[in-house]
Amino acid sequence: MSTLHLSPDTTPNTALLMQGVRFGYTGADAATLNLDRLSLQRGERLMLRGPSGCGKSTLLSLAAGVLLAQKGTVELMGREWAGLSAAQRDALRVDHVGYIFQQFNLLPYLGVLDNVLLPCRLSKRRRERAASVHGPIEGAAAALLDALELPTALHRRPAAELSVGQQQRVAAARAMIGQPDIVIADEPTSALDEDRREGFMRLLLDQCTRAQSALLFVTHDARLARHFERVVELSGVNRVDQGVS
Repeated sequence: MSTLHLSPDTTPNTALLMQGVRFGYTGADAATLNLDRLSLQRGERLMLRGPSGCGKSTLLSLAAGVLLAQKGTVELMGREWAGLSAAQRDALRVDHVGYIFQQFNLLPYLGVLDNVLLPCRLSKRRRERAASVHGPIEGAAAALLDALELPTALHRRPAAELSVGQQQRVAAARAMIGQPDIVIADEPTSALDEDRREGFMRLLLDQCTRAQSALLFVTHDARLARHFERVVELSGVNRVDQGVS
């Protein structure tokens, strides 16, 4: 079980607020996550680090409203997940959250551009934000892929034909399109070597800065801490861990 206490003052710019959160899976002997308080401000970069099984991915699923806390409150952009219907949670998530999954979760049969454009197909807000900067949303997708250094020749290829590193950049572009308020990244560099890892981090952070998106980034890799304003350690034991900068 992981217990975390981190309590910077909450402000109107708070993108994510989690308080008194408890969550355990059916059949488990103890709670997977025991979270006193965690907040993330708009535009802030926060890294969560800890060993396998300490509740990192569970925390991200709670933050994104994929799971609902059994106790406590989780608010995204001032709205509490537990007070929303499943359809309302889906709409809030696609409007405000860009999610980079550890396994990328691209649709293998779709082309690269079509994968990136999925949030704009589902969210009027993301579509309008993308169009306000680039005109046609296809231009916004192409601009992100170019910024993430994916060759134009690959933009129409099915995602299944790309390398792991290339698929990762497509997943990042999909998360970033339409300037989401918060980007959630679950171990996105775990499959990369050192050079590609550093290059990906530079590009991801640059895109978050351009969009003024908050970044909640989970990793087991302590070497990435220098990229973040705050680092929080999650442990596999029931104790309070302090965030360090």
